[in-house]
Amino acid sequence: MLRQKIVSKRKKDGIFYTPEYITKYIVDNTIGTLCQNKKQQLKITNIIKPKNHKKLNLQEIQTKENLTEYKNWLLNLKILDPACGSGAFLNQALEFLVTEHKTLQEDFLLFRDIFNQHDINKSILENNLYGVDINESATEIAKLSLWLKTADNRRPLTKLANKIKCGNSLIDDKTITANAFNWQAEFPEIFKQKKKQVWHITTATHNSRYSQRMVDYKVKTGKPIYFTQKEEVVICKTIYDITQKDKLNILAFNVCGDHLHMLLVCEEEEVSKIVGKIKAMTSKICNKTMGRTTNTTELTRGHVPLSKEKNKSTVELTRGHVPLSKEKNKSTVELTRGHVPLSKPYVAMWTQKFGKKLIQTEEQITNTAEYIQNNRIKHELPKNIKLEKIIARFIIKYEQAFVPEYNGGFDIVIGNPPYVRQELLQKTDKQYFVNNFQVGNGTADLYVYFYEVGISVLKDDGLLGFITPNKFYKTKYGKELRQFTSKHKILKLIDFFELNVFEDASTDSQIMLLCKTKQNDEFYYSPIKQIDDFINNKYQKILVNQNDLNPDIWVFNTKDELNILNKMKNNSITLQEYSKNGIEYGIKTGLNEAFIIDKTTRDELIKKDIKSAELLKPYLSGTEINKWTVDFNNKFIITTFPSKQIDIEKYIGIKNYLENFGKKRLEQSGKTGSRKKTSNKWFETQDSISYHNQFENPKILYIHTAVEHKFYYDEDGYYINNSSYFISNADKFLSVWLNSNIFKFYKKLNFVAYGDSSTKGRAKLDYNKMVNVPMPTITQQQKEPFIQKADTMLELNKKLSSVKQKFIKDLELEKVPKKLKNFENLNFDEFINEYARAHKIKFNSKLEQRKLADQWQELFEQDKKTTCELQEQINQTDQEIDQMVYKLYKLTDDEIKTIEN
Repeated sequence: MLRQKIVSKRKKDGIFYTPEYITKYIVDNTIGTLCQNKKQQLKITNIIKPKNHKKLNLQEIQTKENLTEYKNWLLNLKILDPACGSGAFLNQALEFLVTEHKTLQEDFLLFRDIFNQHDINKSILENNLYGVDINESATEIAKLSLWLKTADNRRPLTKLANKIKCGNSLIDDKTITANAFNWQAEFPEIFKQKKKQVWHITTATHNSRYSQRMVDYKVKTGKPIYFTQKEEVVICKTIYDITQKDKLNILAFNVCGDHLHMLLVCEEEEVSKIVGKIKAMTSKICNKTMGRTTNTTELTRGHVPLSKEKNKSTVELTRGHVPLSKEKNKSTVELTRGHVPLSKPYVAMWTQKFGKKLIQTEEQITNTAEYIQNNRIKHELPKNIKLEKIIARFIIKYEQAFVPEYNGGFDIVIGNPPYVRQELLQKTDKQYFVNNFQVGNGTADLYVYFYEVGISVLKDDGLLGFITPNKFYKTKYGKELRQFTSKHKILKLIDFFELNVFEDASTDSQIMLLCKTKQNDEFYYSPIKQIDDFINNKYQKILVNQNDLNPDIWVFNTKDELNILNKMKNNSITLQEYSKNGIEYGIKTGLNEAFIIDKTTRDELIKKDIKSAELLKPYLSGTEINKWTVDFNNKFIITTFPSKQIDIEKYIGIKNYLENFGKKRLEQSGKTGSRKKTSNKWFETQDSISYHNQFENPKILYIHTAVEHKFYYDEDGYYINNSSYFISNADKFLSVWLNSNIFKFYKKLNFVAYGDSSTKGRAKLDYNKMVNVPMPTITQQQKEPFIQKADTMLELNKKLSSVKQKFIKDLELEKVPKKLKNFENLNFDEFINEYARAHKIKFNSKLEQRKLADQWQELFEQDKKTTCELQEQINQTDQEIDQMVYKLYKLTDDEIKTIEN
């Protein structure tokens, strides 16, 4: 009982113990990767023992120095688990580092050097490992487990209070939660506050300035660039985008025909990189917008040979740009390094260098800002309202610009963030996340926010390794997270689908390994079929180009799959267009026991009041929808939809029937014991169903979530439950297409799966993805052969259903076992055994058994033969349909194999 309570509490908090094979994989592929990269950089892999340790040659001396450098680097690695729990990842990291130091000690022994292992263990705990968790008991367990692994009765225990802390990793506002956690304050040794300064930046357009050095070297110049008002707006929009993405602090800005001014707040070492990016991106986008390209590429360094003399003046660059001051001009001129490379040649827009002047006093800041704001007036330039509006959007106040910012961060962030669904989050917490996180939205689960925190506390080029749910790959709530993580370099994605990674938990898990760098590249996506395959490193690795990831949905395709998808999208329209917005949701009554009735109840209601028949309609659940047929179980729905505006007094029989369930239970007030709160009346369904007329028209029915989706072309006016959808304005060609292998292939790659949808597990045909399914644009004449196949399939399936239903009816069983429903798969002896078991017949002699067999054998053999023949015809037609669809898309044999495999 106690264990059940503990497990229940863990589940509520979204806490699941991480198996060692997962912690080891993530540690090996983050800490291990970083260590391996460092050793390769220092060239200390596969070290050869010195011939004479007392007299080392130069290479051996360098190797020994590099070993020492690596040891010091290793001792200063900073590793964090932001939701450390009882310390599974931190213990795995400790084990890795201890082993790494032992290996390093063996390398030092080659040089006859040695160091104290206990001192190393103590140093790892004091310097390398950090953890935060909202549960104080968990942090105490984490500390204890780390202590026990490094305990030495000859030495005092290492203090971990400053390394393993209790707090809310996601919230740093104490008005929201008492255990708010400020990373910079809690770990000051990790984060160093930036030394911000104010810089007046000036840069001019190409050929608009001519320096003495250019005269000396007889540099020929072309026509100076002078911006139109449209170009000024494009430049400003580009700079606005950069400021939003990179969170730049700009106090004043203006662009004035042939130059720009900017009052930038940042550290000195950041200036060149920021200005370089601004110049490169504005050049690229402005030239592209204005349709200018040329074979002349703007160089960012080395345009003009540098003079051997020191550059004594910056007047040529900044004349007329910087306000006069009694102080000496402190401007410097710098090369614009860090430009973003341009993919195409373009017209050179900016000069090679730029002006940079430190503004030190408040008076200077005020004067310079005023100077920049009025610079267009000084140069007698016309007012540009659009320009002013854009500038106003990214200019910030002094107080905002000097809000503390920090350098530094952790080298590694690892962990298993809690799996708390968004419905269980506090409203105040949820609002905080929406307001303060780039990945925030009202429906994101808790783990999503740990990605942003994890990446934000990483230093540049640091590595993150998390195991979390995989839902964000394709769900709507994951879009912001997909966009956020795509800004960095994904190293690996390991997708476990529905495999049982965690004990006591059913989650669809994945591992993401990521590097905090803006360099995008190819990475490997691995769909895992079995846990043992992952443990034994025997799984598929699909190479994915990160730039190909669509923020709307992450699909990991091979090149062959991409080729097929491209063929499907060529000359296509969306299913939404094809069906004229005809995809509709099934019916939610709010109380099925009242509104869903059997045939007997239906007949009684009609007998009492003939008008009841108007509101009683045949009803299917999602599981009763099959490919080209349905399993109608004589269920009916009372269609008192709010959109019908029914006067219930005209349907006394139905009114009296519903009243039997009690108006209190049927009322839609949201009170305990009643239905969800709506404005609907007590006798009406919960949903309005404004599209109720469409149920009577031809349509295609399908279930929302299934392992294998089946589509039925309905001309009999079935109504469906809320686990299903239907497509109105549908034709028989669409039903053929949706039932073909081409849609199965598309579904596997594009829809949210609860498991590995290629071999097992369920997939969801969500509305927002179904509407975008690409449908081929073909003529009615081209559709005709497919429509004929649809008619064939409907007829064959109708015959098959009739034969099977008649046989099953002859069984005279109230509840028919699955094996008897599929009697055609049994031999005769198996059938007799199943029949006897279902009827609870016990044979007293073989004669009794033979008599029963004689009664059934002819009928069984005849109906089985008919059923198998019909099924064979259906299978053959199915194959013919697939071949017709392949031909429609002109697929190659290899592409067909890709689909069918």
